[in-house]
Amino acid sequence: MTWQCPACKRENDKGCVCPACGYDRSTDYAGWLTVQPLPEGLRRRLTREQALAEYVLRKAGEGSAAYQCLAGMYALLGVGVPQDGQEAERWFRQAARQGCAPAQKLLDRTSTPPATETAEEWYRRGEDCYYGRGVAQDYAEAARWYRKAAEQGHAKAQNDLGFCYEKGNGVPQDYAEAARCYRKSAEQGYAVAQNNLGVCYANGCGVTRDYAEAVKWYRKGAEQGHAGAQNGLGVCCYNGNGVTQHYAEAAELFRAAAEQGKASAQYNLGVCYANGCGVAQDFAEAARWYRKAAEQGHRGAMNSLSFLYQKGLGVPRDPARAREWANRAKQGGK
Repeated sequence: MTWQCPACKRENDKGCVCPACGYDRSTDYAGWLTVQPLPEGLRRRLTREQALAEYVLRKAGEGSAAYQCLAGMYALLGVGVPQDGQEAERWFRQAARQGCAPAQKLLDRTSTPPATETAEEWYRRGEDCYYGRGVAQDYAEAARWYRKAAEQGHAKAQNDLGFCYEKGNGVPQDYAEAARCYRKSAEQGYAVAQNNLGVCYANGCGVTRDYAEAVKWYRKGAEQGHAGAQNGLGVCCYNGNGVTQHYAEAAELFRAAAEQGKASAQYNLGVCYANGCGVAQDFAEAARWYRKAAEQGHRGAMNSLSFLYQKGLGVPRDPARAREWANRAKQGGK
């Protein structure tokens, strides 16, 4: 049996606590006094609103995101406590850091930056919060600033907000919302977002898997020189996903990305040389590109380089080197 959260409107199919905002439907937030009588001393001392506010503040102090959001509302409206916008913002911020969606929206409304600030400045604030540059690292605060800038059409902010949704950093993880954000940015020509949207279509994350669409967006990013998009398009060409299989074009794309230092492209180019796909078979070249990727921690490249040393292909046969790279791969990197 499903139930709709009254706080964030999410449909939930089990449990009493909404995973999106922390609302607990087993608790009667608005009418708890009708089911839980007050101690006589407290009844005489406080009005109903004050008593309710005291209870809400106590629960908020215990760390409940839903009660923190409610405490912010009480401070904002002056219900049982003095009206205080700064206190409201403090509670909303605490709840937002736990991923409470209603608190994040309320925080946006109660902490409006100066009108003189631009979307670029909001974006930079988001970057500072995300990476902890000059301030404590705070993904929820970063997402809030990204959202403000994104709503003004800032392409980088739209992309980075999408990344927050993809990873669940500062906001509830939501692949569909991530894809929507990437699309807004990609349609403005931002190569990073074009690559990210291509990845969404290639993997079916937040959208229906569609290799033709993946190729379309990878190509747009690749034409701007984005290494990830070049590599992604190369993979599609190599496998014939969404495009006619073409090893030579794949190798060219892998090379363009590999020369920019993209580890996965360096590995893929090594595969092309090892197998003679799109280029003349050349184990020495395969080893060279595997090594570049392996030195960046690419496990597939480490295993492939280990194999070449074991067999003496393109490099002198060296069982000790082979074991060394195999062990590095088992350890997950350098």
